[in-house]
Formats: sequence, C-alpha cells, structure tokens
Amino acid sequence: MLELLILDKTAESRNKIRNRLCDFIYTGSQSVDILPRISVKTISVEELSFQKSPKLILLGSEILSKDRGIVSDVKTLFPDIVIVAWINESLNKLFIIEDLARLGVADIFLDNISANEFFRKLIILVRKTNKKSNSKIIIVDSGKGGSGVTSIVSALGEIYLDKDKKVLLVDCDVESQDLSRFLQVRPFINENLGLILEGLKPITQDTLRECYYNVWEDEDGLYCMTPTIDAENIYSIKSSYYKNFLSVLENLDSCFDYIIIDIACFKGVLKTSLYRVCDILLVVINNDPASIFANLELIKNAKNFISANSKIVVLENKHDSSLISSDILKNEVLTSSLLLEDSYFSYSLKNSSMAGRWPGSGATFYSQSDDNLKEIMYFLSEKLDGNKIVISGNKFAKIFKDFVASIASYIKKLFTTYSSIIKNKTKKEIENKQPDKIEQPSKVIDYNASAKNDETNLKKNEDSKKYFTKVV
Repeated sequence: MLELLILDKTAESRNKIRNRLCDFIYTGSQSVDILPRISVKTISVEELSFQKSPKLILLGSEILSKDRGIVSDVKTLFPDIVIVAWINESLNKLFIIEDLARLGVADIFLDNISANEFFRKLIILVRKTNKKSNSKIIIVDSGKGGSGVTSIVSALGEIYLDKDKKVLLVDCDVESQDLSRFLQVRPFINENLGLILEGLKPITQDTLRECYYNVWEDEDGLYCMTPTIDAENIYSIKSSYYKNFLSVLENLDSCFDYIIIDIACFKGVLKTSLYRVCDILLVVINNDPASIFANLELIKNAKNFISANSKIVVLENKHDSSLISSDILKNEVLTSSLLLEDSYFSYSLKNSSMAGRWPGSGATFYSQSDDNLKEIMYFLSEKLDGNKIVISGNKFAKIFKDFVASIASYIKKLFTTYSSIIKNKTKKEIENKQPDKIEQPSKVIDYNASAKNDETNLKKNEDSKKYFTKVV
C-alpha cells in the first residue's frame, strides 16, 4: 500500500488537496490501475511527530510560503521519506523551486495538475520509495502446461529449507490446485485468503497467518499458501483482487526468506503485476518443438514488465531426448529472446521414473529424485542465489563419466540406425533388381577333334559297304 500524507497549515488547505487527489483516484483514471492501493491522510504540523514513517508526503503551498524550513524538519524526522511540494502559481518561481530542491524536495506538483500528469509523476516516485525487500520472490512460469513448473516449485522449497531458510510456496492454480494437492496441504481451497483478496477482511499479519499452512506437520520452515476459488473478476483490471494480492505479498515480505510462486493459470493484469514485483523469473522450457513459440513469447512479454534489478533464468526440462537437442534449443532461445548466455542454466533436467512418483505422496520432487537430479536442482538453487557453481572432484568425475556414457550411447544408437538403413537399402535393391539373362558359353571349335571324327565316320562307312557287299 502507498501511504500518502498531506501536510499543510490549515485544515481547509489540507482538505482541498485531499479532495483533489480523491477525484483523481476515483474518477476512473486507468493510470491508477497499475499502482498499488493508495491511502491518503491529512495531518497538521503538531501531529507530524506522532506519525509512523509514510512513503510519501505532500507539503501544501500555505506552509511552504510561510516556512520552507519545514522540509528540513520532515527530513530530520523521516530521513528516507520522499517529499513532494504541492504549490500554486505564486510559488512557481525558479529560485523557490531551486531552494526546495536543495532542501530535499523530490518533485513539484502544481495545484492545476491534471490526473494523467499526477499519476505519471507518482509512478516514478513510487519506484523511488520501494525499499529492498527482505525476502526473495521467485516466480516459476512456462509458456505451455505440463513443463514441470509445479515439480520445480516444490523442489526449490525443500532445497531452501535444507539451507535453513524459511520458505513460502504460493499455489496460484485456482482451477486444479495442483501444488497443494500434490503436497497434500489442506484445505485445498483457501477461503480466508479469498475474503482478504475480496476486501472483506483486513490485510494484517494476524489475518495472513490463517492463510498459509505447514507442508509437513513435524517440520517448521516450509509453508504453502493454497489458492482461492476461481472467480470471474480476479483477472479484471477494474477489480481490486490483484492490488490486494500485491499487498498480501508486501506484508509477507518480512516473514520469509523466500517466496516461491507457482504462477500457473494466472493471466492478464494479475500476472504482469507479479512480474513487476518479482526478483527472479524462472522460465521452464522443454525440447518439444510445439512449445518453443509459446515460451519465446512469454520471455519477450515478461521483459517488458520485470524491473531492471530482476533477472530471467531459463531452465530446460528435457522430456524426450529424441526431440530437439539442447544446443539447438539454447541457441534458438538466446537468439530470439535476446537474453545473455548467463541467463540460460547450464544443466538440463532429465526424465526420471523415480521423480514421477512425488505427486500426491506428500513429498516433493526433490526428495523423490535420484542423486543426479538432486545435484542439478541444488546447482539451480545456487544459480538463483547468484552463487558460483563449484563442482567437487568426485562430482566432476561422475559428471564426466555420465557424459562419456551418454556419448557412447549416442554413437551406439547412431551406428545401429545406420546399419539398419544400409540393411534395408540393400534388401530393397535386391528386391527391385531384374534377373539377368544367362549367357550360353560360346562353342569352341576344335579342328583336330573334328578331323578325327571325320576319319572315324569314313572308316565306319567303308566297313558298312564291305558288310553290305558280302551279304549281297
């Protein structure tokens, strides 16, 4: 919530400014839709020392015309506050504005300012008032369902718990409540959170404590906030749902070290608002050609909303090794989305039959995985924390051994495929080949043998004649 105090000499001047701001807020200006909820309060000089530090204070023209030293007094009480001067035409002089800037005024609002100009300035000032959060907000998203987002959220939760961190998992799947059901965190439908987001209950630490639950009863440190029931108005820009959701996260910021959000089916202004406040957007992709375009569009759109201090990390969850290779997929993602190579996680998750047993078991994807997957998920947590991944000698030897084994398996598979192709080709050629005519060997004439045959035949003829003559 953006707390805004109005400080001026008389109640009449304070109320005049307050009424003007209320007109801006409630007259339907679309600019206010992208801001957090605004709380406007008027105070006198005497009440100033009894106030807690707001984010922004407006000093009216009456008090500035009589005593511009009030700026220094406010800075002394609230060193980190943003001060804005609300002035009329009589104070709109360069030497006065220079004097106010020197004393610590961040911006000037003229009393005839328009609603759009007011909100343009306010958006910039809100950015200046945002302090560094105590917790790290990690959003896990994917352009296509079934990529393993829920599994990775559960795994990161347990990894950070093992690092002695206090972690909140936020299930945003209002349609099927996958994360809550897989972890067996009840109730699956969070009615308390629904009342808060609808504005029927106040947003306080006490009311929010009724909205998240221990993942394991005998283990403190890992909690899950189950989703509300699906409603038609939660994605509307006119609804206060998303503003209240951001206020909930703001109040939970001081309670946890990590807030990991399974953004699931969220869309529209609700999704882009979460992008604005996150520290890390973890995009899970796979090597299925049908999902590449959706993931690239998600990354391109997200870059328009996340802050300059936030970062995008891409993780490949390889479902089928026979599809697009990791090198081709990485090159396509980095080239098309204009991400730096450091944004792409070096390791990819492999399909594991052991890890597939975690849904509904009450355990997480991490605890059900094999040793290789556990190492990769641990490396991912180090990457998200900005730490350098250091591989020990034994781990390096194991990874190298697995790499050699995968290369050998690939070569064997390639050789088998090539042999099969050659065999089929040879068989086809034999079947299609026409049988050739068998050539008869040419007859070799042996003249000596022919002469001998002639002499034998002549002798037989003479003997036949003698025999015939004798008979006669």
